Parts: sequence; structure tokens; C-alpha cells
Amino acid sequence: MILKSVAFAAHSDLHTYVFICENGFEQTLMDKFNSIAPVANEKAQINGGQFYWQVSKGLTLDSGFSKILGTKQFKDKFTSRNINTIQKIFDKI
Repeated sequence: MILKSVAFAAHSDLHTYVFICENGFEQTLMDKFNSIAPVANEKAQINGGQFYWQVSKGLTLDSGFSKILGTKQFKDKFTSRNINTIQKIFDKI
């Protein structure tokens, strides 16, 4: 389901992450994303009940959104994975 619902096309200069969280928390993530000024090529979308985030390679840690994600408030609320990682795991099974 996660790979079928990816909100963004693959691009060699961008990272795409999916967030795995309890139902409804994806809207909290979207609200937090909408509260920041995005860095270059940064965007987010909810698709298929999943929150997806895309950011330019090299800017992930510079993003205001990543700084929000790193706060203690969200530490135990979600896990995120690069779509490429999930695809590699899926390809092995």
C-alpha cells in the first residue's frame, strides 16, 4: 500500500519519505509542515492515509520541518523511512 500510494514521482535530486504513524496523526504532520517556510523543492502530501515528504538531497536537516520532527514532542509518535529503502526491502521478499 505504501509504495502504491507514493505521492511524488522519483527524482534523483530528491529524497521522498513516508511516515508510519497511528491513524489521524498524518494530519498533524501536514499541519506542522504547513506552519514552516519550505526549503527548495520541499513539499508534503497525504495520500492513501499516509504522509509523504519530499526534500532536496542535502537539505533534509536544514528544513524547518525536520527541526520540528526532531523535537521531544514527536519522538514516539511516528517513524519515517526513505521510499528507496522500503523499495529495496520489498524487492528482497
